[in-house]
Amino acid sequence: MGQRHVKFPNKKVCCKMKSKKGIMLMNWILIFLVGAVIIVFAVVFVGKISKVEQHKQNVVSEEYLDLLFNPFSSVGGTTEGYGKSMDLPYEINVNFSCVNGEERLFVGSNRGKKLENFVYASNLKTKKLSVFTKSFKLPFRVADLIYAFDSSQEFCLVYSNSDSESYVLAKSIKEDIESNLGEVRIDLCDSLNCCYNLNNPKIISLNPSVSADVNIIGQGIGEKFAYGKVYFKNEPGESNFIGTSLIEAAIFSSKDIYDCNFVRLMKRVSDVSKIYEKKAGFLQKAQACSYDYIINQLQGMRTAINSENWQNLYLKATEVRQINKGLTCVPVY
Repeated sequence: MGQRHVKFPNKKVCCKMKSKKGIMLMNWILIFLVGAVIIVFAVVFVGKISKVEQHKQNVVSEEYLDLLFNPFSSVGGTTEGYGKSMDLPYEINVNFSCVNGEERLFVGSNRGKKLENFVYASNLKTKKLSVFTKSFKLPFRVADLIYAFDSSQEFCLVYSNSDSESYVLAKSIKEDIESNLGEVRIDLCDSLNCCYNLNNPKIISLNPSVSADVNIIGQGIGEKFAYGKVYFKNEPGESNFIGTSLIEAAIFSSKDIYDCNFVRLMKRVSDVSKIYEKKAGFLQKAQACSYDYIINQLQGMRTAINSENWQNLYLKATEVRQINKGLTCVPVY
């Protein structure tokens, strides 16, 4: 038998096949790597774009709210109250905070805008904003208070059946708010059970036996709710109010903002009383009338503020109002 010869593959052919497979594998690896890089870049790029857009939106929101709140209260100089509900182009997410005795609004991660006026609000996340302004007088006009809240927020005012003053006040607040902001849902109730007919309401109680989100305790003599205490749910300590406009401010505010603005407001009362004291002194020199008593009461208002005696402040302010009305010469305000 002849010898059988077996042919082995050419080494060069084998090497070429292996090199082609290696190249194809490397190509696929490169394709996957390039694809992964493109995907990562796209995600990062889109993320950066969205962050830029969000930042721009935050800046626009902050500027809009700054323009809204700072000049808004000038309306209060000619009217007792003014309200407006606004549909915003996009949802705002704004926080209010007290920083070194200043009220500031923060949108996103911005450093915050200082508010010169007195804006009473809790943190807001909404596309529909309601704003309402009310003059604060003690006894003269001191400032305009601005209340801001989500238009969809509902409120429940709880009064006491055994206290007619609490019902009269609750009815007055309801009518005041609804006359300026007709869309707001604010109900009067004589118990908490009644409040649960509303959709997640903020509950404000004028009844000391009912614990609510905000409790208003009148301490006035003769006029129970002329001044008193405010208690915010889950917040330690007590706050103070003088007059209905501050009761309404407590309805829409957080404790932090309410207390911050109370300090600022009392400083404004002190400053305005000095202006009227100087005016009274000038009038006394210019005409044959005595303004000594009203000057003493204006000074007494500042003493009461410095000693944080809010009852005495209210009494002194009442005296100033009565004296001013009874002046036979030019009134001080």
